[in-house]
Amino acid sequence: IHPLDSFIALLQCCDNFVTQEILAKMSTCQLAIPFLLPNPHDGNVMYLLWGMRGIIQAWKSTKENNKMISNECHIVDYPGPIVSFFKIGQIEKSKSKIINEVINDGANYFFNWDCDGGTAKQFFVDGMAELYCYFPKGDNDFYSDIIIFTNLRGDAKKHTRQLNFMQKISFMSFVLLTESDLDDEAIELLGKLAKSPGGVVVMLADLKNNQKLKNEKHIQAIEAMPVIKLKGRNYAQIRNEVRKVMVDKLCLRVKSNCNNLSECMDIARSFGIQIDEDETGNQEGKALAESVLQTITLHSAHEVKLKMLPLHGPDLWHKWAELDKESYRQLSRNKSIDVYSKDMETKKKAVRQNQFNFTLKPTPTMKEFLSCLIKNTGTLRQYFLHWLKMLLDDHSRKVLPSLNDAYQKTRADLLKAKAENKSQQEDSEIISQLKVKLKLQNEQLVNASFGLEHFFREMGQMYEARMDTQLKRVPRDLKEEVSCFPQVVAELMKEGYPVELMDGDAAHVPITWVLAVIGNLKEENSKNRNVFVVSVLGIQSSGKSTLLNTTFGLQFNVSAGRCTRGAHFQLLPFNSALRKEVGCDHILIVDTEGLRAPELQYNESQKHDNEIATFVIGLADLTIINIFGETPGELTDILQT
Repeated sequence: IHPLDSFIALLQCCDNFVTQEILAKMSTCQLAIPFLLPNPHDGNVMYLLWGMRGIIQAWKSTKENNKMISNECHIVDYPGPIVSFFKIGQIEKSKSKIINEVINDGANYFFNWDCDGGTAKQFFVDGMAELYCYFPKGDNDFYSDIIIFTNLRGDAKKHTRQLNFMQKISFMSFVLLTESDLDDEAIELLGKLAKSPGGVVVMLADLKNNQKLKNEKHIQAIEAMPVIKLKGRNYAQIRNEVRKVMVDKLCLRVKSNCNNLSECMDIARSFGIQIDEDETGNQEGKALAESVLQTITLHSAHEVKLKMLPLHGPDLWHKWAELDKESYRQLSRNKSIDVYSKDMETKKKAVRQNQFNFTLKPTPTMKEFLSCLIKNTGTLRQYFLHWLKMLLDDHSRKVLPSLNDAYQKTRADLLKAKAENKSQQEDSEIISQLKVKLKLQNEQLVNASFGLEHFFREMGQMYEARMDTQLKRVPRDLKEEVSCFPQVVAELMKEGYPVELMDGDAAHVPITWVLAVIGNLKEENSKNRNVFVVSVLGIQSSGKSTLLNTTFGLQFNVSAGRCTRGAHFQLLPFNSALRKEVGCDHILIVDTEGLRAPELQYNESQKHDNEIATFVIGLADLTIINIFGETPGELTDILQT
């Protein structure tokens, strides 16, 4: 069985969410992904736009001042030039191998004859189109910009829908064929591909470099087209000539000639190609997510979260969390224990009462979110949450880079000023001003970081405020209004969504809310269950979330310009065989924020890191220590403290 036949059969059996996960994993493994998928049963062709939305790429580019900047986006949203490869008839050279050589000297991005099983007979592969996004990695790259390589499997003349669609979205095309395949139909096809902005390049497989076409009609038909003759050349020689032609054409391109894949839906429909995003519930889920965020542009980047979701902000939840920690630590106590504890409880009650008052009039954004989340179930709710997460992550990618650049510049200025003022015992006026500026910019960064977890955090604070036993005369109907919240989140947890265990911004656990969610999980699993807890600890941006996602098949947040804050957990059930072997029914995975965060001052960072490490290690049966690089010294210092 040809491996690609098995792969196509697998995708035909998957729903849209599983397909999206598979394509994302393929992209992570640097493999070409299918974007046009033929159905072997009814002959329909599916454009896997939703499947590709889960693929996010990060790369570095150079500004005009030669400064390297980091970029990140969904591959479907980047308007890069698309270079397509086709073949007509049967060719002795492997088209996929030529593309691999052109991309990066022969790595197997596209499956080809040289791969295991590559020579097996194909049944379903013909008509499938794949793509691979090339991203520059540094100054020594052969290509200076992002290029999307696409490859149509099989004879292009037999797959007109795919061919017409790819011609319409491509900047330029390469066509492999022999002189005997240059019939009227092939010439018409080449003429159609020549209408692309970058035109078409003909690759003749049966002619040597010094040979000419015999048919005068064929000579006239392709005399205006670049021709590469393949006979007697190895793959390296072919690669060099293809690259030269590509680079020459790309240098002349106008960026407005490039399409991004998310804008090609109408083009695909016009050629009779189906779109996976037209599935029932997908567009409705998108509309619901957009309705939640319709006011997001009315506020500045660092105010939007405070305006739309005020309950877990610094004046309410953060303040209550600080008072709660102080009531146990009593670091500022100047009274007797009883009096001081009573004062703390009084202050906590006042803050909670203020928070409760805010819950009586939730913001329109929160009202809409709760309505969409609670009223809808199943696939529609999944689409709603997926779209909301993607839209929020896109918002973060737009606003965070500029704020982060300003923060990093101030931090560099502060380090430089400290180095110049090293001999002085007290901070200079410039250093003091830079510290104040850095603190303000850090607050703006935290406030501008806006993700799906913040909606659930607000939901948890609404539940805690109305369920607080210290508040008297809370109407029963107000409690009943939020009583379903833990059950909804428990259902989502069973569907694979992570739940926040510790709020990283407040550095505190909303214990009432967390226990309520876990309590609902217990009710659904009425028997006593044994749980094995696994946590992870490591330096910031060392790939902890990615490690857990890859190892256990989870969905902890990664990228979007935001690092994990606090701790999140997901519950995984063991199958019956594993239960007997390990003696547990479930495994609880805890993902945590990274240590040694550069945005924290040294003393503050040391204290914060020690608290995180103590919490994570004390909570787990097993803690994975993720060491970034070869020297574990920074982690050793924390673990020994």
